[in-house]
Amino acid sequence: MAPSFKQLDLNLLRVFAAVMEERSALRASRLLCTSQSAVSHALARLRDQLGDDLFLRTRRVSSQRHARWNSLRRSWRRWR
Repeated sequence: MAPSFKQLDLNLLRVFAAVMEERSALRASRLLCTSQSAVSHALARLRDQLGDDLFLRTRRVSSQRHARWNSLRRSWRRWR
C-alpha cells in the first residue's frame, strides 16, 4: 500500500534530515537535543509509514537507499 503523505508526521522528516546531514544517529541526536534511542525510534516509525528501509548499512556509513532522499536533503538545507 502506498504511504499517505497527508498523515505523515513531519517531525519524522526532521529527524531523517538530521541523520542524513550528520550521517549518524548519535550525532543527529545531539543536533536535535534528544537521545539516540529517540532518533532510532523515529526512524523506525518513518520506515513503517513509508514502507521503505531508508538506509542501506555499509561498512563505513549508512548510505541513502534511493536518490529521492537527496532531494529531501537539499530541501532541508533550504529550510534551515
